[in-house]
Amino acid sequence: MTTTLLNEMQRTTRASAAREALRQAILDGRLAPGAPLNQAEIARQLGISRAPLREALRELAEEGLVVNIPFRGAFVSTIDRRALDELCSLRNLIERFAVQRVIERASDTDLQRLQAIITRMEEAAELGDVDAVDREDIAFHTAICELADHHLLLQVWQIYAGQIRRAMVLRNKVNRDPRRIVALHRPILEAILRRDVPAAQEQYAKHGTDLVATLFSDEPDGSVVVEETSSRKT
Repeated sequence: MTTTLLNEMQRTTRASAAREALRQAILDGRLAPGAPLNQAEIARQLGISRAPLREALRELAEEGLVVNIPFRGAFVSTIDRRALDELCSLRNLIERFAVQRVIERASDTDLQRLQAIITRMEEAAELGDVDAVDREDIAFHTAICELADHHLLLQVWQIYAGQIRRAMVLRNKVNRDPRRIVALHRPILEAILRRDVPAAQEQYAKHGTDLVATLFSDEPDGSVVVEETSSRKT
């Protein structure tokens, strides 16, 4: 019994490590939308067997980051225009509610946490460190949902945070000047610091509306701009 439990724990640990490694590669754009996931090669690189890798891919599929196509294998999920529209509209509803609760409930110390994130984002932008800007970008929005002190809201945010982060990262790769990303957040922070709910919600109504326009071309098929440089399915 003990050996069986230890083997199960080790398998679970390996699956979790593989899931995190693949999730980060997808979220930071190293594995682009539509890229095939060669299980034999990935298992070799990670030093694991196929069983924990299959479990990791199954969990990533549940998050919407991977898609399994019968007889073809696993691929990084593409970003569909309608799905992104729906994701952005849901995000807008969640965060407008969250920011109202933050303004009404958070302490001044809590708000200093948001200020610190934006300061780090500005410093990273000045250095041209897009990866750091990406991290602080999602950290800012996650902090707002955490400070809202609403467990169900935070659970919903965490479910979709990966997809939101991926869209942000891909958008930020298209925007060559990271200072433009910071400029999108400063008005939100200033409204929060003034504890001005209408102003904060007005800023949120505009925030993120560039994701669809930036990631998708004007072509009739609505292809994702960044996919032009990714590994495509044949």
